[in-house]
Amino acid sequence: MSFSAEWSDRPAVTVCVITYNQESYIEEALESILMQETNFNVHLLIHDDCSTDRTPDIIRRYQKQYPDQIEAILQKENQFSQGVRIQGEILAPRVKTAFAALNEGDDFWLDPHKLQIQYDYMMANPDCAACCHAATQVSSDGKKTGFDMRIEFEPEDEDRDLEMPFLIDKGSKAPTNSYFYRAELGKEGFPEFYNGCAVGDYPMILYFASQGKVHFMNRIMSAYRHNAKGSWTRSWVIDPAVYVRTNESISQMLKKFDKYTEGRYHNEIKIKLNIYKFENLLTKRDLKGLKEEPYASLYKALPLKRRVRFQLSSRLRLLHGIKRKLDIKRYGGS
Repeated sequence: MSFSAEWSDRPAVTVCVITYNQESYIEEALESILMQETNFNVHLLIHDDCSTDRTPDIIRRYQKQYPDQIEAILQKENQFSQGVRIQGEILAPRVKTAFAALNEGDDFWLDPHKLQIQYDYMMANPDCAACCHAATQVSSDGKKTGFDMRIEFEPEDEDRDLEMPFLIDKGSKAPTNSYFYRAELGKEGFPEFYNGCAVGDYPMILYFASQGKVHFMNRIMSAYRHNAKGSWTRSWVIDPAVYVRTNESISQMLKKFDKYTEGRYHNEIKIKLNIYKFENLLTKRDLKGLKEEPYASLYKALPLKRRVRFQLSSRLRLLHGIKRKLDIKRYGGS
């Protein structure tokens, strides 16, 4: 896809920030954007989804301090709970600069040259739709966990373009706060397959890759906060049912993406759909379903320790159910 010269000539970068009930983190997120050293102006577009804590007050303070740089949307009603995808339906169409960068209210950037590095690359590569980079993971209190979010290539320090089959299988392996894309891709919002999905980063990177090249920079320039209060990852770690519903939502997204791309990646998508179904069968302890192909073969491919652990937990669950039924009968229940 060739991108419009008119868009490339616009003012440089808008940073879209999505936040909800993140009073403990939002200042660090905003300061990490404001510290950026660039040879262009940076515009901040912040969306607060009707937070019930002090997050809106903090945003108002920053907006008052930087009135020419910060634009805030402070919702009176929560939009996400009504099925609205904030980035795709609200923020992306409002961006008037040539490029958009993403951050979330509980994450933060580390490298003061991050935006300049990504901007320079995109300007030098007009066929590139988006770029992303490696990040380090931190705990809810900001301490490094020792885990980095990066794509493992050989040699390890290599940057490279990410092909669609890889992205369908693995995602970008980079957090949303590393995304930097050509804003014209969102001028009319993102496609329907994105807006209907429970997660945003996966369908977004697939959309970018369907429009042009996606480039990965194997350089840590941001921090991703793992298991933060209010985060999506925390919700499915605590509640397996949320994990199952999320997998089902992603599966529906992939089916729509298959139609959007007119079946060009049908085989890769079919394999990924089988994997999501397999993960849900494991999560639900569905022994009957796991005996069917292709899930039986996927189960056999699991490490022995994980298979043993799964079998033990399934048997304990079965015994607990039998004991509960006997107790109900013993004490006259129904």
